[in-house]
Amino acid sequence: MSNEKSCGAVVYRETDSTIEFLAIKSKAHGDWGFPKGHMEKGESEQETAKREVLEETGLKVSLVDEFRATIKYIMPNGIAKEVVYFIGKAAPEHTVKIQQEEIQEYRWLKFNEILPLISYENTREVLIKANNFLNL
Repeated sequence: MSNEKSCGAVVYRETDSTIEFLAIKSKAHGDWGFPKGHMEKGESEQETAKREVLEETGLKVSLVDEFRATIKYIMPNGIAKEVVYFIGKAAPEHTVKIQQEEIQEYRWLKFNEILPLISYENTREVLIKANNFLNL
């Protein structure tokens, strides 16, 4: 069985003492999730996550130390996929500029608004972990 690894980030911003998370909708599948993509040769997981967030959303994020969540699943084509998520903090003044080829739309939402929007249970679990981590 083939393996594939991607990295990404649960992106958030702080506005008026409120945390908002960034959800993106994939053009290819119409599902809601977080920016992620394939690791390139020689990249660390963190470098991949930052690059993918920048490519898909136009945002430069700083990764939050000590948070790393992994999900694993089998894709419809039989490939075993591992996705490593970090938490990425975006500056409130930065504007999202989505990658037109891959992303259909985006939304900044509070935790209780974004949770039901996320398409997959394992991705929702990552969001819950990230939210809990940020609210310690």
